[in-house]
Amino acid sequence: MQLHLRARIVLIQVVAVVSVMLFLALMLIPRLEAGAQQNRLDELESLARVVAYNASAPLYFLDEGAAAEAAEVARVDPQVRRVAIYDMNQELFAIAPEGARATPTLPFRAGEDTLIVQRAIGQEGDWVGVVVLEVGTEDLREQSASIRSAALLVGLAGVMLAFGLAWALEGVVSRRIIALSSAIDHVRLAEEGTFRVPVALGTQDEITDLGLRVNELLDAIELREAQLLATHQQLEHRVEERTAQLAATAQRTNAILQSLMDGLLVVDSHHVVTESNEAIRGLLGRDPVGEPLRAFLIPAHGELDDSLDQDVGRITQWTLVTDEAEPVPVEISIALIAGEGGVRSVLSIRDISERMRLDQLKADFVSTVSHELRTPITAVYGSLRLVLAGVTGPIGAASQGMLQRAFDNSERLIRLVNDLLDMQRVERGQLIIIPQPVQLDQLVLQAVEASQGYDPRDIPIRITGAERSCWVNADPDRIIQVLQNLLSNALKYSPDDGEIAVSLHPLDGRVRVVVTDQGPGIPPEFHDRIFSAFQQADSGPGRQKPGTGLGLAVSKAIIDGHGGSIGYESPPGEGATLWFELVTLAAEAIQEGSGPAAK
Repeated sequence: MQLHLRARIVLIQVVAVVSVMLFLALMLIPRLEAGAQQNRLDELESLARVVAYNASAPLYFLDEGAAAEAAEVARVDPQVRRVAIYDMNQELFAIAPEGARATPTLPFRAGEDTLIVQRAIGQEGDWVGVVVLEVGTEDLREQSASIRSAALLVGLAGVMLAFGLAWALEGVVSRRIIALSSAIDHVRLAEEGTFRVPVALGTQDEITDLGLRVNELLDAIELREAQLLATHQQLEHRVEERTAQLAATAQRTNAILQSLMDGLLVVDSHHVVTESNEAIRGLLGRDPVGEPLRAFLIPAHGELDDSLDQDVGRITQWTLVTDEAEPVPVEISIALIAGEGGVRSVLSIRDISERMRLDQLKADFVSTVSHELRTPITAVYGSLRLVLAGVTGPIGAASQGMLQRAFDNSERLIRLVNDLLDMQRVERGQLIIIPQPVQLDQLVLQAVEASQGYDPRDIPIRITGAERSCWVNADPDRIIQVLQNLLSNALKYSPDDGEIAVSLHPLDGRVRVVVTDQGPGIPPEFHDRIFSAFQQADSGPGRQKPGTGLGLAVSKAIIDGHGGSIGYESPPGEGATLWFELVTLAAEAIQEGSGPAAK
């Protein structure tokens, strides 16, 4: 280990010095060579400038001899091999030395290992020719070789210096570090007792300071070990207490799950039951743990695997196959939990057979009562109508008011019975709709006319957009029923000085009928259940507006049966707007007298 550490220290020091020397060499050599070359180019430029100055007059006067003498001046530099002067037509005019050869026109062709320097003759805007110098590069190569030799010598001297410094530092630093490392090894391997790094207190340097800090660290480690031992004992005690608490919690949770009236199943990713409670075992007549879920549960729609994924977070109705002869209808709610075995599904199962039986009894009771009430109420309504019409003779003023109230209440009872019967048909899917091509604008006029006497306050009803014929494929009686429900709702909540607006808005392939009142609007808490059965914004024992809350629910069922849509808008403090849309008939369908059948 000592040799390895020493070798690393020496190597690091040598590499650091050598790296610096190499970096300097790589940076300086190109700069020195470039500087030498630039100096040489500056000298040649100066020489070319002299030749150009001396040759300008001979070129003006076409004196080739004088031009040759001017070119010969550049030959004072021993490295200049040829000097050529070209006139303004770029043709060779003179050359030195005498008898030398050059291309008759520019560009000048140089030989190998030569440098070309060109200079224009004349002044800017009045050039008369060009002087070309061909210079040998022997001196540049010699300078480059000498620079590199000098750099190599400097590098070798740096390497030698690096080795010397490395050995010196190794003796001063690395040996003491190795001694410190050996002491730490003794501390690490010691099984008993304490050990500290020996420190020479007479010296004040970084190594001595490091030894003191190592001893401080060993003291802190011993203190931390004692603290960790105490903490470990406390944690063991807490783990024992927590384990006992978790066991008790698990027992309570299991007892709660087993006491639930709803069945509970846990299935793995392969849809095999892994856990169950007492309620589901009672429903099935056996323990389903280990059985595939499809062996006793049938979803309402589709395959079981798809339903388990799609019905997460929803309440759906499935069928439970038990050991008894009859399957049991159940409500299923599914949740997902993540555990060590992956994602599992938790199914909460509730037997709804008794509730369905009671719902059927209720539906049968309501249907029976409604049918039984309809006949006597219709008879009373008809009789009162005849009496009020004077068929049975004149009636007194006192009797007139009482008979009128009885007639109005019997009319309300008939509407209530009809709404109850329609709601029963909707719940059973037996609502009858007989579509035929009809003019929706005429149905709106009929419904408004029939609603004029519904409210004794004579609130005006304004109609817009009914001047154009609008044909739809619909059951006229049912659409008038929807319109009367919307109008009666608007009349019910309109103020005494209010007004009701009914408008038709043709859309792209559809038509929208809008009924707007000036009442208090729809409360925000009632928005989600406005089209639910037996729901009213003014509900409770102290409500001031009469009604059963069935009109809008029946209206939605009728519009849905026509393939249309129904909705509402209720800006705060601006009354309520109820609307429905139907598909319009094309012109050819109206001419043929038929349209798309509604379901």
